[in-house]
Amino acid sequence: MDVLRKEGLLEAVEPKPEGPGRADLIGANQDKALGLIRLHLEDSKLSEVQELETALQVWVCLANTHKKGAEAQRFQLRSEWTRLKQNSGEHIAAYVQRLRTTAANLRASGQSVDVTDKLMTLLNGLTDSYRTIVSVYQQLSQQRMSSLR
Repeated sequence: MDVLRKEGLLEAVEPKPEGPGRADLIGANQDKALGLIRLHLEDSKLSEVQELETALQVWVCLANTHKKGAEAQRFQLRSEWTRLKQNSGEHIAAYVQRLRTTAANLRASGQSVDVTDKLMTLLNGLTDSYRTIVSVYQQLSQQRMSSLR
């Protein structure tokens, strides 16, 4: 997108209603924009858009492909989050760091991870050697909830 913006060709890939002189402007820049897009694509992506005729068609195709990939990545990250467990023999600091990294990746992908999510994932993923701590926390939480009623 930066290349198209820098060259003043961004309008060639923006689907907007026709206006006076717009068709001429798009037509004049279409080949140049299409060439720039194809020039900056990897071979694997180039084969996907080879048959498309306009910069807008290529742009929409690439956007849809990217969207599908992003959705798959979000699903993979959420799956990783729900399966996050402390490994046997893993130091708790290493486990917490994995949890933080996964949470940051989820947030970067547009998903929310609040403090409660982090705490529940942390506690549920601890090894049996931490069960006493988890039990005490759960009892304190229940007592606190009861006192709020």
